[in-house]
Amino acid sequence: MKLTNQHVMDALSGLNELSNEKFPAKLAWKIQTARLSLEPFAKTLNEQLGTVRDKFAVKDSEGNFVLGVNEKGEPVEGTIQIGRENLGAFNKEVGDLMELEVEVNNVALDIADFPESVEISPNNLHSLRGILVG
Repeated sequence: MKLTNQHVMDALSGLNELSNEKFPAKLAWKIQTARLSLEPFAKTLNEQLGTVRDKFAVKDSEGNFVLGVNEKGEPVEGTIQIGRENLGAFNKEVGDLMELEVEVNNVALDIADFPESVEISPNNLHSLRGILVG
């Protein structure tokens, strides 16, 4: 099955959320198999995104990333600054990486495998859109 890197990341997020629920054994096995199949692709993508981040991030005099700031000018943990002059190139490289297609196996989930009693949020269902069949 071909998926974009964006679908890989979305599906892995959705599968991680599902992995905390109890399902019939066969479905639980499929969910875990799909997670394990997608993790190497996500790891590679995260490494590639890190390279892009390193290339464009603003760094201080010691070489540390400068945190992004909110509308009040306060630093926001878990963010980085990208200079305005590099923002377009940064977004393009990230977008190109996210649209690359990869060939994955053992990830398709059939909606019919889910018991009718299962409740799933629309957001999580959307995350799984790349790997749901049926």
